[in-house]
Amino acid sequence: MAVTDIEASVLVSTNQLATGAWLVPQVRVRRQSSSDYLAVSLELKPDGTHGVAAYEVVGGVATWLGGSAQGAYEPGQWYRLRLQAFGDTVRAKVWDARVHEYDHWQIVYRVSTPPTPGGVSLCASSEPGNTNVDPVITFLDFEVPNPQAFTVTRSTNGVVKTHADDTAVSLANPSVLAL
Repeated sequence: MAVTDIEASVLVSTNQLATGAWLVPQVRVRRQSSSDYLAVSLELKPDGTHGVAAYEVVGGVATWLGGSAQGAYEPGQWYRLRLQAFGDTVRAKVWDARVHEYDHWQIVYRVSTPPTPGGVSLCASSEPGNTNVDPVITFLDFEVPNPQAFTVTRSTNGVVKTHADDTAVSLANPSVLAL
């Protein structure tokens, strides 16, 4: 599946606090290769806090698009990591899975490179200096609710509403696609 406009989310948990350096689960979209993609990371830090960050990786060089500190985390706790990439706009957020999703995006950024279609994947890594012994990062409930594209024929039902060109239009009940 290679798409340009995409949304993806996943539940993430780890079995231990990070020690020495970060543990980093990621959702990657528009993935052309291991060195070209957009990513949103759940950054699990050795001081017991976590955050969310978005990166654009081109030719193996990562550019930080933005981030947001989120407070303390606990081993075994589930967090929902969500990413949207529509046109040149990237949005990301993370929240405790025990509570409802936040209404706002914690990161909103416009990328400088033209969007290109690519795959979607999950990744987990530890930063250099991490001293955890056998850490386990678990992904669950991976969703890609909108890998399709539509051509919209306007006003067939008689309702007229103006939108700027390239405005994202979402489905009230998106289709489910097996991967």
